[in-house]
Amino acid sequence: MFRTALFTFLCILGIAPCLPANATEIKVGPLKYRSFSLEDGSTAEERQNDSILRLAIERELKKGEQAALRQEYEKAAKIFELLSTKHDDARAQHHLAALYHEGEGVQKDIKKTFALMSRSAEQDFAPAQMRLGMMYIQGDGVVKNTTTGVTWLTRAAEQGNTSAQYSLGIMYLSNNYIAQDYERANKWIRLSAEQNHKDAQFALGRMKQTGQGTPLDLIGAIQWYQKAAEQGHLDARQNLAVTVHKAKNTPEIYKEAIDRYRDEASRGHAEAQHKLGVAYAFGYGLAQDHKAAFKMYSLAAEQNHPAAQHDLGVSFQTGSGIPQDYTQAMQWFKKAGKQSYIKSVFNVAKMYEIGQGTPVDYAAAIDWYIFAADMGERRAQLNLGLIYLEGSSGKKDLKEAVKWLTLAARQGDKKAFLALQRIDQALRQKTVAK
Repeated sequence: MFRTALFTFLCILGIAPCLPANATEIKVGPLKYRSFSLEDGSTAEERQNDSILRLAIERELKKGEQAALRQEYEKAAKIFELLSTKHDDARAQHHLAALYHEGEGVQKDIKKTFALMSRSAEQDFAPAQMRLGMMYIQGDGVVKNTTTGVTWLTRAAEQGNTSAQYSLGIMYLSNNYIAQDYERANKWIRLSAEQNHKDAQFALGRMKQTGQGTPLDLIGAIQWYQKAAEQGHLDARQNLAVTVHKAKNTPEIYKEAIDRYRDEASRGHAEAQHKLGVAYAFGYGLAQDHKAAFKMYSLAAEQNHPAAQHDLGVSFQTGSGIPQDYTQAMQWFKKAGKQSYIKSVFNVAKMYEIGQGTPVDYAAAIDWYIFAADMGERRAQLNLGLIYLEGSSGKKDLKEAVKWLTLAARQGDKKAFLALQRIDQALRQKTVAK
């Protein structure tokens, strides 16, 4: 009886039987695996073994993706075709659709592109939803339908897909394809920028510099240009240099912004209080003063301003402008997190996991990590995968581990990819030893 390394590994860990009697053999690429028809009422053992098939599919997907990177398109297409047809895999369908669209490794076929992209999108694969949305908007292989296109883009954006968020924001900003809507433009571009999409960070900086769709905010513009520049965005580097040089040589520009923040802050405007706090914290147009920053953050945080609550939590966590107090940090991160401020959600989860400002509580950590991971937070997906894989919470769950590590790896997380790779290598070595 053929036994895969994955099953051997599960037996060694004691979290699954070696080969349940009701398993059926499935071939994925050149490898054989056992899988189950998982219906309501399936056992824990069956659910765990389902993750084995998922790992096998993930391995084949990586082979296909690596082949495509080497421009071995015919090889990649065969792998994706198998996974698309035999296993209805959304990611493989998305990749195969892209090959048909460009005619790489297969004959160009826009009808197949649309069919595959549609099937992948219907399975909630966000990159496919984004590309399908653009196909509808541009009339690429389908009758142009802007409404349907925006619907698909929005579905991808709501899953945390940064490219969809950025594209949607730019369309609302530029009055291109859809009616101009500065509020929605600012919302989607900001969400993308906060997830480190460098083009969105540059766009948000430009919006704040020019006052397009948002109040004129030179300090905010510099902040976002700097974030994009740190990721190698050339236009952001240029705009940052010009803006900072102009500000230094014409301090009245900074003064005008600071005076406006002070005036609005004195009248209880939370956004201005937070901005003034940022200016004090980083020395934008003012002498750096962490105590003054803490004061401004506090005023805005008390008005339920999520970014200020987060920054106040950071102040307590790092002891910046105030004695270090992890308990207070946790409280403020929770307040911002309950408003879905993703950085705070992640911080709450991490503090529960390591016992900072609270006793270690893996159940709570997992709940908060899932909250962040569902919003697309890559680090949360990674940490969830590791917790389930290592059994840090007292319970190992290979299926959940593979699920979250795979999501993190798809976002380019090297640690997640290496974790999956290490598991695979260990299992292969164990099989050879057997």
